[in-house]
Amino acid sequence: MGAIAPVAGEYDVVFDTPAGAHPGKFTFRVWMNDVTPPTAHLLTRAVRRGSAIRVAISDSGSGVDPRSIVLSLDGSRPKFPFKRAVLTVPSTGLSAGKHQLRFVVSDYQEAKNMENVGPILPNTRFVAVTVVVR
Repeated sequence: MGAIAPVAGEYDVVFDTPAGAHPGKFTFRVWMNDVTPPTAHLLTRAVRRGSAIRVAISDSGSGVDPRSIVLSLDGSRPKFPFKRAVLTVPSTGLSAGKHQLRFVVSDYQEAKNMENVGPILPNTRFVAVTVVVR
């Protein structure tokens, strides 16, 4: 649910369980005016062959949406875990030398942004870095 330029007032939010289903745990998040993309910091600029390339990703607003991460390493799409705010990219199979790591990451607010209200993708970080395998 999202609202673009709502007028001041009181609002009700209703949580409902679908017919025939059993209620269970869920997460309810609220954020307002979050227009800052996640930050990304390369933790390992150079790694030994077979070691992981690590990137710290955080967002002080609505939080990093792990489903939004799209990653490319020298044009391939390796599988990667994102746990405890660290993206871990395996360097297995990479030769010694420089390699191009590119990724896109958004926060949970991005899914609620309206693409007809600029700026487009204000909560998405685009990263391109060079890493060295030794």
